[in-house]
Amino acid sequence: DHGSMSGPDGRFDVVVCTQVLEHLANPLIALQELSRILRKGGKLYLTTNFLFPIHGAPYDFFRYTNFGLEHLCHKSNFSISELQPRGGFYSFIAKIVFDFPAIIKSWLFYGGASPHGQRQIKIRNILIVLPLVPLVFLVDILCTLLAFLLARFDFMDKKKRFTLGYQLVATRD
Repeated sequence: DHGSMSGPDGRFDVVVCTQVLEHLANPLIALQELSRILRKGGKLYLTTNFLFPIHGAPYDFFRYTNFGLEHLCHKSNFSISELQPRGGFYSFIAKIVFDFPAIIKSWLFYGGASPHGQRQIKIRNILIVLPLVPLVFLVDILCTLLAFLLARFDFMDKKKRFTLGYQLVATRD
């Protein structure tokens, strides 16, 4: 038995794994299982996060560099043919700007709970919150527009060290 996935070895030609790896407690075991179910020469299409807020709490375990992904693929019998950052510095800043209203809403409406986890409405002070609702709505719209514009400057970031994550294509050896 090879764990939770069933089926014979080499059953699939393609596996798509997008935004999952960071939520797995044992990513190496998962990649080895994906390798097992792929036929020799089969393709793995994978995306994962690097500089990204906690989400899916409490099942958000890891962030991956290109070096970490290369290591995991090597240990799992994959040869990487493409490994690219998903955005650069300006996309990273855009994500922070985009998430800013969620942080404000979390503080006002949920007593400071994480905007990326379980929460119950817990308004701090209704007399303060009610007048701020239109302002929060306006900030949300402005941050969305600003984030959209900021991300357009990624072409200037040649190194892409501040990336939101990576995408890769790998072939099963």
